[in-house]
Amino acid sequence: MKNRLPKEVEDTIKQDPIKTYYYVISTFDKRDPEWEWIIMKDPYAAVQYAITMLQDRWLIAEPIIMKDPSAACEYAEGMMGGRWPKAEKYIRQNAFVWEKYEEIIRGKKMKIKSVDKLLKMNELERVNHLYHYALYIGKRLDPIYEEMIKSNPLGACRYAIDIIGKRWKEAEPYIMKDEVAACAYAINIIKKRWPEAEPVIRKHKLTWMIYHNVLIDTSKKKEIQEILQFNLKGKS
Repeated sequence: MKNRLPKEVEDTIKQDPIKTYYYVISTFDKRDPEWEWIIMKDPYAAVQYAITMLQDRWLIAEPIIMKDPSAACEYAEGMMGGRWPKAEKYIRQNAFVWEKYEEIIRGKKMKIKSVDKLLKMNELERVNHLYHYALYIGKRLDPIYEEMIKSNPLGACRYAIDIIGKRWKEAEPYIMKDEVAACAYAINIIKKRWPEAEPVIRKHKLTWMIYHNVLIDTSKKKEIQEILQFNLKGKS
């Protein structure tokens, strides 16, 4: 970590998610839940943080990102590898961005790899390929491919949220092994407390704070909904 600014200066920076993002990437060398909570309030800042700092999907921030057409389009290209079906109804709200999004989709012509080739890939590459192919065709894959996805917590969570759209019982023992995957799955799919996964979700301060405030402490529901724009009854 590089030298941090005085507390009074940091307190001023924290008032702006964009400034917070730039400060964090130039100062911090690891994740900090307190600062992430600020960054994820702004779609643009959240996308840039996912691309530059995490270099992976930021599942917890996706409900914010998807509601901004430009941010959702950039996130779809940079983190999703093409289509992002859940965000498309928001991206369509901006004709110019939707045209760009369609160009991204057209440029991502995919064919699923053979089982032999898939088995020669490492787990992350294999799961990502299958997930993105499912996004590309817009439906569930054959059981033989789902077997390859379900044992990867984040991959199974993403597949359940974006492809299946309901509980994926067979994958839940694996999903609950990762705090981020378990939190995102509980909020987006189960839509109520998931007691079996709570010991794991507690391991990460930010995931537990979001899980607790969305699904447990209803006194803070309004505050969290204003940030996530997320309805506990599953209505957006």
